[in-house]
Amino acid sequence: MDILNALENNYSTATIKKIAKLVCEQKAKLNELLSIFLGGEKKIAHRAAWALQHVAENKPELIVPHFKDLLKKLAIPNQHTSIYRSIFKCFQESEIPEKYVAQIFDASLIFMMSEIQEAAVRAYAITTASNICKTYPELKSELKLVLNEMMTMPQSKAVTVRAKRAFKDL
Repeated sequence: MDILNALENNYSTATIKKIAKLVCEQKAKLNELLSIFLGGEKKIAHRAAWALQHVAENKPELIVPHFKDLLKKLAIPNQHTSIYRSIFKCFQESEIPEKYVAQIFDASLIFMMSEIQEAAVRAYAITTASNICKTYPELKSELKLVLNEMMTMPQSKAVTVRAKRAFKDL
């Protein structure tokens, strides 16, 4: 399957699931998907993001070696929200190597506090930060402070639920 062609011409849930399955079965196809996600045209990159998210759900270990590239992509402002959502979903589903913990934790705090990010992005960022705190409990107090600050303002249902779950986990 030509992933780029599939994303351009046959964009559907079924296609995304086929792409994710193919990448999970043929690791070499991950480079093709990542190339589209990281450097492709905006419309196609956000479609690739959805497939990447499915890969992370099924085989998170495939994504971990590419965290450096995902962090670079995360730092680019004004992207389609699916890009940010999918990156945080990848982080949420994976065991984060120690060398990326600080960067990912900081990015999570920034995104979860952002009033311009959509609720799903903020919710995934909360869960990512909470998951990091399970391995690095010394970060719990910082996350609690941020969550407490966030909860002083009205939040969407998704953010409220994730924040309450994070408090419970902490």
